[in-house]
Amino acid sequence: MKILLCNVSKKYETRAHDYLGLFYLAGALEAAGFEPLVFHGKPEDLIEQVKQNQPDAVGFSCDFDNVSLIADLSRKIKKGWEIPVIVGGPQSIGLDGQFLKESQADYILRGEAEVSLPLLLKAVLKEEGELSEISGLAMIRDGVFTVTPPEIIKDLDALPLPAYHASLHIDHAYGKLIFTGRGCPYQCAYCAPSPGKQQVRLRSIPLVLEEIKLNLENNPELKYIIIMDDAFTLSRERIEEFCRGMREIRQDRDLVWYCECHVGRIKNWMDILPTMIDAGLVRLQIGIESGDQQVIDQYNKHVKIDDIVEFVTYAAACGLTQIATNFIVGGPAESPGATATLIKTLIDRAPGIIDIITGFLRAYPGTEIMDNPEKFNLVLHDQSGRLSGDDYPFVTPVGCSQDQIMNMRQELNKVIRRSMQQ
Repeated sequence: MKILLCNVSKKYETRAHDYLGLFYLAGALEAAGFEPLVFHGKPEDLIEQVKQNQPDAVGFSCDFDNVSLIADLSRKIKKGWEIPVIVGGPQSIGLDGQFLKESQADYILRGEAEVSLPLLLKAVLKEEGELSEISGLAMIRDGVFTVTPPEIIKDLDALPLPAYHASLHIDHAYGKLIFTGRGCPYQCAYCAPSPGKQQVRLRSIPLVLEEIKLNLENNPELKYIIIMDDAFTLSRERIEEFCRGMREIRQDRDLVWYCECHVGRIKNWMDILPTMIDAGLVRLQIGIESGDQQVIDQYNKHVKIDDIVEFVTYAAACGLTQIATNFIVGGPAESPGATATLIKTLIDRAPGIIDIITGFLRAYPGTEIMDNPEKFNLVLHDQSGRLSGDDYPFVTPVGCSQDQIMNMRQELNKVIRRSMQQ
């Protein structure tokens, strides 16, 4: 039975990414006896793919910049084919019965779905098993919206490797993205929650290295990998094990890599950086979000500005090629002056090395900011996101207009450009 897994967006070029989660699901479906097909092209091409492949079910990955798009495509599929439509993905936690009614989709799968998706398809397509026993399943039954608790996959090593051969895009090379674990021990106020997010589970490093080697075999052009974990730098010992493996790989292949880092965690053993750089690290991302310590504390970031400056200074001195970071505009009690001052300091400490971007504060479903904006002295505009380009509400501090926040971002971007030109 063919199962078409889709990632579509009205804003981004979906062919430019690997969409690793879909290929993990494809691997799980293949192991369960299904024939997975993965599509991540233009939305307008999806219906033609359904016509060509005639799948027995269609699944969508929802990341909340594509809720309305998925609803529209789901309606078209349900109009033309009598097949089940399933919606999952990182932001499916915010979808409800109203979404099912509007989209005409049949099921929502919340949480990690490598186990639950094959079980759901067996129950629906083969009449094997009970829907009530499937974890993370949301549906409308007898007119009532019902939800079962999601399952957290504890043994990540037991999962099949990503099935890149299931791609419908034969000209796309894969292997750039790598997950070495799932979950994050932190609870930042703005960060999108998901079932099991706080439960950190790690893959064994030998299996991670095996996947990287396999990707290198399958993609001769692969020279750069992106480690997507929130928690990659939680353990010094694990980083050292990974770096030993990467040094061996790099003896035969020119390969460099990127990872994210929490300064509040790594600050006590920053001397690991030369080891990481020697093993091929060329780009490291740190979350800063604001130049105002009070705002950082409100975000529950567990990091100090002084530690950030010290870390950036040390990383630049170690010879790290690039440090990436970002600042949120429109946060609670935001101080543009403090943020501008920190931006200038960081560019001065790491000239030509630090890469700074800005973005608006997002109110993701399930976050404190979405559920209790008044706690942060914030206002949500167009809460359903229907009028925006990416299905998010626009957030401003109380007393600030949307135009003021947009202008604030423009001014910060000017500070970045001027500071880098000096």
